[in-house]
Amino acid sequence: MLGPDDGDLPWAAAGELLARLHRTPVDAVTARLGAHGGGDRVDRALARVADLGIGDDVRHLLSTVGAPLAAQLAAQLVAQRRDGAQPGDSRRGSLVHGDWHLGQLAHDGDGWRLLDIDDVGLGDPAWDLGRPAGFWAAGLLDDEDWGTFIDAYRAAGGPGIPHDSDPWPRLDLPARCAVFVAAVRELAIQPASSEISASALLQACARM
Repeated sequence: MLGPDDGDLPWAAAGELLARLHRTPVDAVTARLGAHGGGDRVDRALARVADLGIGDDVRHLLSTVGAPLAAQLAAQLVAQRRDGAQPGDSRRGSLVHGDWHLGQLAHDGDGWRLLDIDDVGLGDPAWDLGRPAGFWAAGLLDDEDWGTFIDAYRAAGGPGIPHDSDPWPRLDLPARCAVFVAAVRELAIQPASSEISASALLQACARM
């Protein structure tokens, strides 16, 4: 499993692996899956805000920028679910990991594999691209790594973004949600030492 100190990160392999997952045909068994768990993570982040032991400035940022923005985005996600996720519809009916990041990759003798499939379900495959997209937009992922990842995903036929036009209209919602969830998680784990970095994430979320 990849750790935070790994140097040569497999962004190309990650893009290819996600594209393979998203292109997996939805059969009679997987069609019974519910929505992927990404939207629930936004809901849980919103619920945690009231209990965070944080300073007034960050709480104000959460309440005036982060929480209303995340609530709006979560409502859009609910609307997407409500409008339907039909198997074969690459925007809403694809197989989605639901909590993808590089730490969910492991390598064995047969190549790279996905870990932690608790949140797997049907939905828009762009959700699995949301965390790297959001971190790139926030300046936490450099252009080269982002380009390598997204180019490999496109080359492998990934349906989560258009292959010949701006991907951001598809990535905007999942990217904002991922950044908001990351900010709340930081504040929940280390409220005293993470307020500056969490504030930067929330401000980036508001700018996207």
